[in-house]
Amino acid sequence: MTRPAPKFSPLAALALASSLCLGVVPGCESGSTGGTAAPGSGGPRRGAKIRELEGRARASGEPAERYGVAQDHQLNAIEESILAEVLERGGAAAPGGLVHDVALSSLAQDLAALSPSRYDMPPTLLDALMAWHGVSDPQPALVVVELEGTAHGCHVELRPDCASAVEALVEEVQRSFSASGGGRWRAGVGVAAAEGGAKTRLIVTLVERGIELEPIPVQVERNAGFRVAGRLIGRRAKPRIEVVDPKGKWSRKPA
Repeated sequence: MTRPAPKFSPLAALALASSLCLGVVPGCESGSTGGTAAPGSGGPRRGAKIRELEGRARASGEPAERYGVAQDHQLNAIEESILAEVLERGGAAAPGGLVHDVALSSLAQDLAALSPSRYDMPPTLLDALMAWHGVSDPQPALVVVELEGTAHGCHVELRPDCASAVEALVEEVQRSFSASGGGRWRAGVGVAAAEGGAKTRLIVTLVERGIELEPIPVQVERNAGFRVAGRLIGRRAKPRIEVVDPKGKWSRKPA
């Protein structure tokens, strides 16, 4: 991610999101070259291969100046089709409701285009894209489907060749809500040609929002202050603020 020299960022990364083969699960057993394990499992499974990746990527648009303020973003034809199905069928399955989040769609489209593969979606890339697009939520759950090639045109519009892939994507979104609580869910959709046109990648990003924050600056000058305010959603209570400074020092502040 090419950006100006960083200043202090008010929000630290929260939870590690697992990259998914097809569905919202903690890892990909089949074909994965990463060592992602289920949360709380103590690390990668025995014998798992760990591959270190390093690269540069340029996100779309301009970087957000404040978390919680979505930039302009237009969905293409296939993204519109997927979103309509996700909101209708996924929304019916989500106990607390499901709405579109423009920033999550911007994030999903860039992640579809820039991630090394459907099995390798580095948390650092996800963190950087979240900051770029002003997403203040914890890292989203990802539902990912891939198609071979791009000659079919499914990275632009819904064609017969990709109808089954879209159906599988939407069905997995529906299933992901079966064990969820009553939170309010937000979704984004992104489709892009990937790996130099060798793949077409379709991604749905899902976040269960527990607090509605007022906009927060992405960067502040050294020793400058900023205000954190918002409201809790659902039955949540006793909020707290945890701060990690530029040197990695952790502290907790009363809310």
